[in-house]
Amino acid sequence: MRILSLFDGFGGAELSIPYMFANYTDIEYYSSEIDKYAMAVALSRREMYFSKSKHYNLGDINNINFNKISNIDILIAGFPCTDLSIAKANRQGLAGTRSGLFYTLLKAIDIVKPKYFIIENVASMSKESVSQISTYLGVEPVLIDSAKLSAQSRKRLYWCNFEVGQPKDLNISLSSILENNS
Repeated sequence: MRILSLFDGFGGAELSIPYMFANYTDIEYYSSEIDKYAMAVALSRREMYFSKSKHYNLGDINNINFNKISNIDILIAGFPCTDLSIAKANRQGLAGTRSGLFYTLLKAIDIVKPKYFIIENVASMSKESVSQISTYLGVEPVLIDSAKLSAQSRKRLYWCNFEVGQPKDLNISLSSILENNS
């Protein structure tokens, strides 16, 4: 199994591997990330939990030669929401410098031709941006609120080239995950 995770962050996608693939002994995980703190978290977790997998950090997405990457089974990406989020005044959508990295992601999909892709971003983006992304990817997004799976409400849109349903609501409350320091 070959996985390409662009905008990998702290390697959150990698955490799902044992849940998605019961026998994950033959995994090649390619990541692209530039934030040194996120990379440090991902590296420390890999050393503890994912020593069976082969990892390759490709660095900055702008400098990757995607023609040298082949046979990718799953491409995962949560490209920057900076210019899409309602939290930013005067947001520029996909025309913005950070969220405009979506076009580099499209280039990667076009060249790498993964069997499956999962693309994530904020649900608070404009309808115009949702429509543009959907048109480029050729699929409509699924809205999932992480409150079903965690103690935090984070509504996100997921564009996938396979069927995705709503996760089971685990009814996790903040009080159920806080540690007692006494």
